[in-house]
Amino acid sequence: MEKKPDQTHHIGSFRQATHGPAPPSFAVVATVDRDLRLVSANRRFLEIFQSCPEARAGTPLSAMVEKSIFEEIFLKGLVQCVESEEAHLQSWVKSVSGEYHFLDMVFCACRADGESLESIVITGRNDRHRHRSTEALRQAENRYRSLFEESRDVVYFTTPDGLLVDVNPAGLALFGYASQAELVGRDLAQLIYINARDRQAFKDQMLKDGHVHDLEMMLRRKDGSTITVLNNATVIRNAEDEVILFQGIIRDISEQKNLENQLIQSQKMEALGNLVGGISHDFNNILTAMLGFIDLAQTHSDNPAELSSNLEDLARSVNRAKNLVGQILNFSSKKEPKTQVVALGPILEDVINLLRATIPENIEIREQRADREYLILADPNQIFQVMLNLTTNAVHAMEESGGVLSIGLKHLNLRHPSVLKGIKLPPGDYLQITVRDNGQGIDAQHLSQIFDPFFTTKPIGKGSGMGLAVVHGIITRHQGYIGVSSAPGNGTDFSVFLPRVSAEGRSVSDPENGFPEGI
Repeated sequence: MEKKPDQTHHIGSFRQATHGPAPPSFAVVATVDRDLRLVSANRRFLEIFQSCPEARAGTPLSAMVEKSIFEEIFLKGLVQCVESEEAHLQSWVKSVSGEYHFLDMVFCACRADGESLESIVITGRNDRHRHRSTEALRQAENRYRSLFEESRDVVYFTTPDGLLVDVNPAGLALFGYASQAELVGRDLAQLIYINARDRQAFKDQMLKDGHVHDLEMMLRRKDGSTITVLNNATVIRNAEDEVILFQGIIRDISEQKNLENQLIQSQKMEALGNLVGGISHDFNNILTAMLGFIDLAQTHSDNPAELSSNLEDLARSVNRAKNLVGQILNFSSKKEPKTQVVALGPILEDVINLLRATIPENIEIREQRADREYLILADPNQIFQVMLNLTTNAVHAMEESGGVLSIGLKHLNLRHPSVLKGIKLPPGDYLQITVRDNGQGIDAQHLSQIFDPFFTTKPIGKGSGMGLAVVHGIITRHQGYIGVSSAPGNGTDFSVFLPRVSAEGRSVSDPENGFPEGI
């Protein structure tokens, strides 16, 4: 009789099992004839399935095996085997002793002449350990799916090009979509990014570093409203080490940002209050000069040349008043923070011009700036606030004794990690702003708390203790650093380091500027 390869394999296994110990790959082996009567079985088969002690060769399989097991496993497997030569079933089985076994059963038909059924070989692998591993994996997948479905943060998967593969219910809710069908397969650069270039920058960083950490982003909801989020993401690679997916978690921090903006706005108002007296005095002087020039114009109305000169002086005074008011309005603007590529020099110039109009005569301002103009990616209003806060603190420190307020700007190109003003700076291009006074200085015990919220050395009613805390927060959000050095009687020196960028807003490294410029 010519047998098919699979039949030969199973018959060989059966013969080996019935004439010796069961091979490691099979736990149970038996054969039945075409009338489903037992021909032979190994010991393990009988231990698990023999419910009738009198069973022997020739006993119908239905009589020796528990009815439910016969119908759910053997009858089903035997029918499939007759129809397709071989059947494969997996099931939990309770043995006659009460133990449970997970069996991987194979039923193989053997035909005497290639047509008529002669017998059926039954083999079963006791695969309890593999099933436990599979079950543990399934449970782990269920736990992950539960975490994916129930997480309050957005969990997402995208292709590197920005097509959404999967997103959890929190993502649908945050972005205002009713179902995954509205998002999956769509281009996120067009769908939720306010600026498609931001998605490209995110992709570039992911492919370069393999991850992003706490990347602050402004995204768009379905209704057009914007939200501020933190994005943490990593790449997924295939066996060939190719990036095939981005996976990440997005957390909505819009409410937190709103609270921060409210705090910043209140701090602006406090800073403006400190300047009201000086501004009012200077504004009155400007108006007085304007009135004087008008009187002179009227007096010399018979002299056109003299009149023209006086009117030019009047125009300059009016422009000074206009610029002063413009600076105040710009500083107190309530617009949402918006980063842009800006030159740092003009912001410093505005702060210095405002200070010159308000500080006491016993305080001198000295400027030291680099020859070239350098760019940063920042909210100009917030950087203006930082500089005004630092310089105002310096002025307050010298109000009684007078002194020199030094304001410097220089470029630093760090090829290696460096420690400046007690701060460890990673390599890169920076703009360093220094604000130095020769006032009374700060005690060492207070210096470590200088950026703590609500900490102040000023008398009650003179400050909220939030100024430097807000400054620190702004600089940190701009991926910058701020440090301070001081000693009683030796004044205070603040240094702010902000990343330099190109005109396109990308970080730059200038190999030609390995040494600092400016002071």
